[in-house]
Amino acid sequence: MAELVTALVPQRRPAHADEVAAVIAWLLSDTASYVNGAVIPVDGSAVAVDVGTVPFDPRVSLRGPRAGRGEGCDDGGDDGVGPGV
Repeated sequence: MAELVTALVPQRRPAHADEVAAVIAWLLSDTASYVNGAVIPVDGSAVAVDVGTVPFDPRVSLRGPRAGRGEGCDDGGDDGVGPGV
């Protein structure tokens, strides 16, 4: 399942703990003292992809030969979607 989720994230990988920690450290610093009520996504640009509509995208197959084994979606193409990239 992790491979499917990261296949849908533009960064194509999960975040490293130090990447998330760096944002938290910045928010706690004096440099960010004027930041209030902001939402700062640390999600590898996943916010740019509406993953809720992915099952309806004809370029993505959730039933490929590897589906059900948690190994990602395989649409067989090189169209920028799924592991065929």
